[in-house]
Amino acid sequence: MMNQDEVTGGFTQLSTPGWMWGFDLTVANDLGLVSWHGFMDYYSYSYQAVGNFRGIDDGLYAKINDNDIRKQQFGAPASGGTVAVGESPLIPIGKFYNAARTPFSQNPMTDDYVYMRVTEMYLLSAELSAVEGDDTAARTRLKQVLANRYDDAADYAYVDGLSGQDLVDEIVFNTKIEFLAEGKSYLLMKRRKLTNTRGSIHLNRAGESFAYDDPRLTFEVPQRELTDNPNITEGNK
Repeated sequence: MMNQDEVTGGFTQLSTPGWMWGFDLTVANDLGLVSWHGFMDYYSYSYQAVGNFRGIDDGLYAKINDNDIRKQQFGAPASGGTVAVGESPLIPIGKFYNAARTPFSQNPMTDDYVYMRVTEMYLLSAELSAVEGDDTAARTRLKQVLANRYDDAADYAYVDGLSGQDLVDEIVFNTKIEFLAEGKSYLLMKRRKLTNTRGSIHLNRAGESFAYDDPRLTFEVPQRELTDNPNITEGNK
């Protein structure tokens, strides 16, 4: 168990250092259950609060180093103002949360929408460098991120021994856990041509594998967009 004051996260305010892009929600927007917080924040009027959980894949969670601060973001609500870190259903209760930390407390939603942060640029830079064979630059960028996720540099010193595909794979892994539930994994999967297998914790399709080119993971262009849009020519349909 850990006290809620020790859990790090709270993707709620545009003023948070590191955020690049978002939307300042106010009462005037009149957002309730059908919203980001309504799906993800246990401490808002939400699906999470009534047991329709959305959590991290248990297999992915198991691979996170115990000394990585990001591992403390996932767990279950517990009594007495605490969070049971690492307990099923592994919801991001220490990552997305209203400051009041009281179930159902936020309604309407006034915590901001946050879409993009600087860390994404660091990991994209690391990924590109690794793919292009510049292992030194890739390791440097990755370690700049990990320096803010570990207290002891010895915990991520292993990065210095990585190169080639092993380095790419480590950057992909860190991208997955860094941006869990931030809407980045889809493009990562497409970009790196990955096959992802769902863990046992999922309510639907547990254990099933999905390749990047699975038709179910492809957004189709409506037929009328192809036939009625004068800016689309035969050559680029």
